[in-house]
Order: sequence, then structure tokens, then C-alpha cells
Amino acid sequence: MDGEFGTLLSILDRRRVKDQSAVVFLSEQGNSLPFAKWTLYNAGMRSACIVQWPGMIQSGTTSNAIVEYVDIIPNIVNLTPDMVFQNTETEGNLFKRWKEVAETDSTATWITRRYQHRPSIELYDIENGRYCINNIAGLPGNAPIIEILDRILKQWMEECGDEGQFTEMKALEHQFYNAQGQIGEIF
Repeated sequence: MDGEFGTLLSILDRRRVKDQSAVVFLSEQGNSLPFAKWTLYNAGMRSACIVQWPGMIQSGTTSNAIVEYVDIIPNIVNLTPDMVFQNTETEGNLFKRWKEVAETDSTATWITRRYQHRPSIELYDIENGRYCINNIAGLPGNAPIIEILDRILKQWMEECGDEGQFTEMKALEHQFYNAQGQIGEIF
């Protein structure tokens, strides 16, 4: 990430547009390792947002604000309505590589199996184990916590009209279809 961000800034500098450019880096939903990206594990809930915007954001500024694409992208589009945006994310095969390594590496085997075969109920003490390795859901004293969290989750899902897996599968009906009739990018 450091290299890519630095390369982009160097290109802008060489083209003499660095002082006129807003550069935004978002790391998505955590890192690409198992139990992170696209999950509700602690590592999946943390993501980076780096913005360089001369004249608008002072260098070295930090924030603990919660940032989401739904907040950032509309603002960028409003600032630059005539721009054409391209997806610079490349398709990676990281988990596939993890599985290949797992054929000969016991640690990778443990990680990939654990990632693919998770229990239905998980609870972690992230203050004492931020990587969510030790599932404490089965400890007797945690049953009341799980009951409270389950009740809160179900109430929230009902309020949002979230039907769990059914809602996730139905979301495919609302995705953008390109000219070839496939789910894809606009540009």
C-alpha cells in the first residue's frame, strides 16, 4: 500500500498536478487475510482512510471518524461531476494461494480450515485478543451476553427488514448489469 500510494503521488508530482489533486486511499474492510476482509471480526472492522488534499486538509491530520464508501464516493462525485472513475482494484487470488500453501504448511492449514469451518456462534474478547482467535462463546458465564446480543441483533434486523441470508441472496437482483448483461462496472 505504501508503495502504491507513493507511486501515485510521484506521478502527480511529475505531471505537476499534485497541488491540485485530492487523493483518497481506502483499504476496504480490513486486510485480505482470513478472518478480516468482509467479516465482523475485529480485523475486518478496521480499515484505513488516507486523504491528501492540498489546501483543504492539513498534512498530518488524524481522525477517529467512522468512514464508509457511502459517505465518501457521493462527495467526490459532487466535487468532480465530469470525471470518469475507473476501478484500480485488481482481482487477487490471495485465499487460493493460502489454500495452496496449506497443502504443505500446518499453520496455513489451520487458518484456512478454521476460516472455512466456523461455528454458528462466536464471541471474542477483543481487549485481550484482538485477532479473534479464542472463541469464548462456549464459556458458561457468557450465555447471558450471547442472549442479549442475539436479541439486539434480531430486533435490529427486523427494524431494517433484514432477513439474513435471504436478504443477501436477494441483493443480487439489485446489482448493476452492464451492456453484456453481466454484473459489472459502469465504465
